[in-house]
Amino acid sequence: MSKTFPLLIISTIFIFSIISLVYADCRTSLDDYAIEVLLSKPDIQHNIDSLKNAENVNKIGNSLVIQSASSPDIAVFLSEVAEPFCKDCVSLRIQVPVNRTLKEIPYIEFSSTIRENMNISQNIEDWNSNCLVSSCNFYKNNIAVFVDNTVENITELSIGITENPSVTYCGGKVIYSSSKAFCISRQNRDDIENLLKELKLINNFEEIFKSYSVDGSGMKTVYDFSPVLGPNLFSFLSNQNLTIDNKNNLESIRWDLIMNNEIEWMRFNGVVSLTSPDIQEISKLAKLGNSGINKRIYYGMDNQGDERWMYYYESSFPRITKSKNCESFGIADIPKSFVYITQKGSIKVNLYYLIPLVFSFALVVVLIILILISRKKIEKELQKERREILKQRKNR
Repeated sequence: MSKTFPLLIISTIFIFSIISLVYADCRTSLDDYAIEVLLSKPDIQHNIDSLKNAENVNKIGNSLVIQSASSPDIAVFLSEVAEPFCKDCVSLRIQVPVNRTLKEIPYIEFSSTIRENMNISQNIEDWNSNCLVSSCNFYKNNIAVFVDNTVENITELSIGITENPSVTYCGGKVIYSSSKAFCISRQNRDDIENLLKELKLINNFEEIFKSYSVDGSGMKTVYDFSPVLGPNLFSFLSNQNLTIDNKNNLESIRWDLIMNNEIEWMRFNGVVSLTSPDIQEISKLAKLGNSGINKRIYYGMDNQGDERWMYYYESSFPRITKSKNCESFGIADIPKSFVYITQKGSIKVNLYYLIPLVFSFALVVVLIILILISRKKIEKELQKERREILKQRKNR
């Protein structure tokens, strides 16, 4: 009884978390159109106060908003973050403005029992996860999967899905609930099947339905987001070689270079201090949609015990959350002109950077002293020679 009770509590928490995930406030989110890095490396200094009194800066919540250095149709958010693992850090977020609309979409929740032990893994490609003891919660886009292997040789599944209501042909799987049909799309079917195969639970998707029950279904109202692309966005970026293939879509934008440019601008103006290798590593990870608590770029320890820049969900013991940023942000919220800092901020120089500077200065001082000593020595030798010459002339 004492052993199973804590496991029952954990399982209950996970079940509630999957249900609340399915009933999230938004299907897509502001995070899907952003890139974010949490500057969590201990030796990084910052001074975003220099932006608080600058011109052309908006404030939204706890964030300062400025125009991107790459395009007036893209925003940059800066905010101070205080978390247990990052008490004095800055979040730098590159944001594409969006339209937010209300939609009604179908959802379904169903459960099943698989007579297999789960191969617990937190590192499954394209899935966010959180595992405790013998239970795991996985989610990806509009799918949430809870797996519980508390009882030996039995794995309980709970799956929640929302789908596109405009689908006319179902190429995946149809589930009936209260005489109503729900379509699991081909993509979602394949995603769930690949996940459960990786966990060594099934050989094919249909095995889930040997024994299953529908726990809930119907329609729900959610927010949906779509990007607002300014009329000059791609021309601005193309002129700076920040796009590829001359295509006017978000996938053609070189987000890695944009991230590099933003951090370099911040460094040049004394807002943050990073080394060039750090900027390069961060920029490599910059891809649209890698933002928000789970997917933002973060410096910490991975599962192998190595410290590096990674996505937060790849870190050791990440606190995965189901929350999404469902706030609205339109193109009108971006300042009309580029930020102007009247006086550059100063960053307290870290010893990491100070040591080589002090060493170089000391070396220059030593060289100057040696040159002065050598000059004095040469002058004394010349004076001695002059005295000898004068003495020899007098003796003649």
